[in-house]
Amino acid sequence: MPRRVRRALFIGRFQPYHSGHHHVVRGLARRFAEVFIVVGSTQANRTRENPLTVKEREKLIHAALRADGLKGKCRVLELKDKNENEGWVRALLALCKFDEAFSNHPLTLKLLREKGFPSHETGLWRGISATLVRSLMRKNDARWKKLVHPAVVKELEARGLVGVIRASVKPSPPPVYS
Repeated sequence: MPRRVRRALFIGRFQPYHSGHHHVVRGLARRFAEVFIVVGSTQANRTRENPLTVKEREKLIHAALRADGLKGKCRVLELKDKNENEGWVRALLALCKFDEAFSNHPLTLKLLREKGFPSHETGLWRGISATLVRSLMRKNDARWKKLVHPAVVKELEARGLVGVIRASVKPSPPPVYS
């Protein structure tokens, strides 16, 4: 009997995609046949916490995947927030089929565990967070470049997205969780 293909779900906002995210993806790519990288909060952009559009975030992720030869194992998908948890879970389950989920978002993990999926908190790798990366960018502190995959640094600079992140200071609206 053939072995069943195992798939992982890694869900986040990726504002921006950084080395901590990429560390998780590389680890999942070693353990699973396929990795779904789900970019959440697709409707949110140009705010302090969500400065980048979904398409900009996807381009950054694809740049890192290409650079490390992971494009064949990873698929990048989009998921819009809903103001109703059950509807959000239904939309996620319709988007992709997976065996285990990985995220740093407590509500995401709770909702998936309630549906019976093994769900794991990824934690921060070497203390790197997108909040820290954005903060350093806004301070014009070049240390942010050490926290981001080199291919992503190149994309951020080539597309003028560092300036977009610096200019996005409007607070995000409150989350729409029920």
